[in-house]
Amino acid sequence: MTGKAQQIVLFLVEGVTDKISLEAIIPHFIETDEVGFHITAGDLLTNEYATTRNIITLINENVKAYMRKNGFQKGDLLHIVHLIDTDGAFVSAENVYYADCTDIVYLSNRIETRNLEHIIARNKQKTMITNKLIETSSINKIPYSIGFFSCNLEHVLHNRREHLSSAQKMNLAEGFAERYSDDPDGFIRLIMDPQIMVAGDYLTTWSFIKDGVNSLNRYSNLHLFIF
Repeated sequence: MTGKAQQIVLFLVEGVTDKISLEAIIPHFIETDEVGFHITAGDLLTNEYATTRNIITLINENVKAYMRKNGFQKGDLLHIVHLIDTDGAFVSAENVYYADCTDIVYLSNRIETRNLEHIIARNKQKTMITNKLIETSSINKIPYSIGFFSCNLEHVLHNRREHLSSAQKMNLAEGFAERYSDDPDGFIRLIMDPQIMVAGDYLTTWSFIKDGVNSLNRYSNLHLFIF
């Protein structure tokens, strides 16, 4: 792309249902040339190859893939907003319980799983990498921030914390987009509901979600990135 630089805010999201849920709504609130969405094909923070040493590279590879696909240059990007699910990752190991369950179960005060060691290790990896990203203000000289849905997007947007199939998630996402794409005020009321919105500045919201069992409960700091 040549000529005047574009003004793009890029949202990195974990899956297609995140993109469907948000891409028709968030542009209502951000005054820029474009609001882009790029799917990272899962949680980069719990990728088996992800570490605190290479996570910035992994994120930058996704940003470059978005730019290549859409014909943008680095100078076109105003901000990278990386949205993640907390998945209860900040709870202590004492809040991870063994249970004979097929899928991981997230409750308000604990995680239940057949594989304790795996979940405890996953939580440790995600916590360490998240802490690094909270302290990261730019990636490849592009401003960067990280936001959260807790314990995941479906929990925040639909109050559904139980395991959902891909088809169920898709139905919820499509219904959400249809409902709120023409009702931005309703979307604002949802994400700024005091029972969901974590008050305070960027670091305060992250301190809150990392405390106790908060990362298992229904919170988000999405509002910080769209107003």
